[in-house]
Amino acid sequence: MHPSILDNLGLVTAVKSFCRELSQQNGAVVDFTDRNIPPSLPREVSLSLFRVIQEALHNSVKYSGGKHFEVSLLGKPSEIELEVTDRGVGFDVTSEAWRRVGVSQYG
Repeated sequence: MHPSILDNLGLVTAVKSFCRELSQQNGAVVDFTDRNIPPSLPREVSLSLFRVIQEALHNSVKYSGGKHFEVSLLGKPSEIELEVTDRGVGFDVTSEAWRRVGVSQYG
């Protein structure tokens, strides 16, 4: 399902709206910043970025234990940088579970 707000108002407005709704629903603080994002992006790019933000924030709310989250979109000449951070409990990358799931698959 494609959020109509993306087509009608663009990525930045859609993300602001989503962050505001998530904050209200979860009693959290979501700080959103954007810089140099083109007003018109290809539909698939906007949708992909929006879905990644949704999933990252939902996972952060669910698993981090934190109540403060940050989303940043930074436009560069040939790319868009997306960063989602939280101040949650984190995870131990040296744990056996992480090595089996994370590192062993990629490194």
